[in-house]
Parts: sequence; C-alpha cells; structure tokens
Amino acid sequence: MVKFEQVSKVFAGGTVAVDNLNLTIEKGQFVVLVGPSGCGKTTSLKMINRLIEPTSGEIYIHDQKARSLNVVELRRNIGYVIQTVGLLPHLTVAANIALVPQLKGWPRAKCQERVEELLQMVGMDPAVYGDRYPAQLSGGQQQRIGVLRALAADPELILMDEPFGALDPITREQLQLELKRLQEQLKKTIIFVTHDMNEALMLADRIVIMKNGSVVQDATPEGILRHPANDFVASFIGRSAQPQAVEELEVKDVMNTAPVTIEPERGLGEALARMQQQRVDSLLVVKDGVLKGTVRARDLYPYLLRNEIASVSEVLSLVPVAVKPDTPLSVAAAKLMDKNTNLVVVVDDHGELKGVVTRASLVGVLLENQKSSQTTVENHVLKAAGGAGK
Repeated sequence: MVKFEQVSKVFAGGTVAVDNLNLTIEKGQFVVLVGPSGCGKTTSLKMINRLIEPTSGEIYIHDQKARSLNVVELRRNIGYVIQTVGLLPHLTVAANIALVPQLKGWPRAKCQERVEELLQMVGMDPAVYGDRYPAQLSGGQQQRIGVLRALAADPELILMDEPFGALDPITREQLQLELKRLQEQLKKTIIFVTHDMNEALMLADRIVIMKNGSVVQDATPEGILRHPANDFVASFIGRSAQPQAVEELEVKDVMNTAPVTIEPERGLGEALARMQQQRVDSLLVVKDGVLKGTVRARDLYPYLLRNEIASVSEVLSLVPVAVKPDTPLSVAAAKLMDKNTNLVVVVDDHGELKGVVTRASLVGVLLENQKSSQTTVENHVLKAAGGAGK
C-alpha cells in the first residue's frame, strides 16, 4: 500500500529529519509512528501526501511513485486528520464533511447520504448537528468531524498527525476507542503519528519507534513490550530492558481501591461535573456500598442537550464485567479482552464494590513485572493491551 525506499529529508541548514527510511505498510494495517519530538515521524507522514517532498529516495503508493502522481488528486484520495482539526469555520458540519466528495464531483444526493451515514456512525444525529458550525461544537465533536471528513470520500489510506493531542484526557480516550471501533469496522489503512506510547499500544496493529530520523524498532505492540530492541526503546516504554520475574497475581493485588463513584439519586449535571473533575468518562453507581451499575458520559449528553432533569438511576447501565478480589489476574485480563471494555469491576460476595482493574493498570503490571517465559498471565495481559492473539 505505502512503501518508503531509502527516503531521506534534509532541510535547509543541513538538518536531517529523516535518514534513509525503508518501511512498507500493508493494506488494512493500523501503523503508529511514535517517538520523541524531532524524531522524524511527522515529516515521514507529510512526505506521503507530498506536503513535504523527500530530498532523496522514493515513496510508493499502490506501487506508483508518489512524486509522479498529480498532487491534487493524490491528496483528494488520502484522508488527512491533524491536531488542530482544520474545519472551515464558515461551512456547516455537513458541508465540511462533504467537502472532498464535492470536489471529486459526487452528486449532491450522494454527498448528503454519505454525511448522514458518517454522523450516525459516531452517534451524532444529522438533524441536530448537520447544520451547526464548528464554533458551535466542543473540541471533541470538532475532532470527530475532522475524522469523518477524512473518511467522507471513502479513501483507502488515512494519515493522522497527533489528532487527539490537544484534547482533555476523557475526550481523548473516548475518541481513541471510537477510532479503534471504526477501524475494526471499515478496515482502512491508517498511519498515525503520536509521541504517546500508551496511545500507540491502545491503537496499533504495528508500532514503528523512531529516533533521529531512523527506525529503531518496528514490531507489534506485543513484540515491543516483550522484546525492546535496545535501552532507548526500553526507556521509552518505561521499563528496564531486562525482563523481571513476576509472581502469579490476583485481582486484589493490582486493583484500584478508590474508583470514582456516585449515588443513583444524584443529578446528571453533578455526574458530568464529577467526571470532568476526576478526568474519567464513566462513574460507578453505588448505594450503601453496593454496586448498582455504571453511568457513562456519552449516555448523559442526550439528556443534557435537551435540558431534561433526570437522575443517575434513570441512565445507569449494568456493569459489563465483575470479578471477585481473589480472581486470578489472568482471568480479569481475559475478560477485558473478550468483552472489549476498559475496566473490570471488583465486588465481594455481597455485591459491595471493592475496586476496579483497568487496561492501563494491566499494561503497567506487564511493564514492571514481566516474566521471561510466556505465562498465562503475560499472554492475557498482552491481549488486553491489544497486542496479541491476532
């Protein structure tokens, strides 16, 4: 799909941004370029759609040299999402999404149908949001529209340059999960740039770690976690290069014993304020210590937009996964993977809430206490991090 063949970029003054890059990205892969500032990841991305031209070497798209293609047509056939969104402020949401299809000559009815399809895909009612302008949207909503605009003309290839970097942690995690869901559904080829290793681990099929314009390691998330290529990679992912022995752990050994909770009779405004204050996107609903369910930010918005007065009890959902404190950690990890959820709730025999185990905490356990042998715990933790079992 995309191939870099001995590609280098040297800027005026002699700064080497990319140094002899050789990289092949297959159709349908979600590849994340990650590394510290100045490592060459964004320059590499921009050379694909010729926002930056390489100094030497060749980039191929579908076996054609990128530099031989008409640059306007090239860019219209590649989705592109950036951190600053770049929506046109004088156009409505619908017009922003339909921009590239219109430039490609799609009929008006087909453009409208595509806009409605995409908005519904991310849970945004076309009747509510289609005629709004970017200034009337939150930061997260604007970024959703930016992603939809990149998808609008149904390109096979999408480039994403730190698209969620400017968002608050709650919105960022929501959009990461949404993007992962869309990729599983649409099977696009995505090349995604970030400096955040946790984001790379969550999203990628394959991670390319860069330093000083070169590739230091190119592997699956599983491969990088298990076998960092050198001290730089080990340091970047946050652990020693030498694996440490790990004991068989139970859920109670790693669970967070102080999750963010709310009572069922509380109002939705208070629930949202608590989420924002604690930087989470869901709350556990507890009455007299007993777990009643969970309430998610996305379930609150329809009520809040309509200014409806409602209590948490009216919107709570059942907890998707619950385990006991003495459950083996490997079982909790498997449940996280199988149920496609971000947390496992820990309750005792009487239903009282004792804590939670999250994907992030499982990855942390792996990074700090990885076994040299492939134990059941290690395998399930890696799968929960999105890196194994493919």
